Amino acid sequence: MSKLDISSKKITAFHLLLAIRDAQYVKGSMLMLLFALAIRSRRSKSGKFFCFPSYRQLELDTQLDIRTLKRAAKGLDDLGVMKRRVRHKQSNFFYIDYEFFREAAERNKMSSEEESLENWDPFTQTQSEIAV
Repeated sequence: MSKLDISSKKITAFHLLLAIRDAQYVKGSMLMLLFALAIRSRRSKSGKFFCFPSYRQLELDTQLDIRTLKRAAKGLDDLGVMKRRVRHKQSNFFYIDYEFFREAAERNKMSSEEESLENWDPFTQTQSEIAV
């Protein structure tokens, strides 16, 4: 299976959700906010994911308080995984860095595979565990 390229038309919001999940980079309210934004996002011609829901809509989507959502958005912006543009009298504009999450997910997958190989001991496993 070939790796997905950001310039490919096949990259969807679903791929973004999977990358966010597999990266395991953030937790709690930041993760909930990212999932809500990813669900509402669309991909621009340049390959970036963007959306512009109001905090009221995000509050309904996540069941989190608006102040918590604003703190989470600021935290994600500070981490550099998401950019937000505050637009007065309009909803905010959010950009999500798909490439960051995709690369983090790949690193996470490689490190977990290496860890499972390091911990594998053929002398302590039963025949049924080895067959699986």
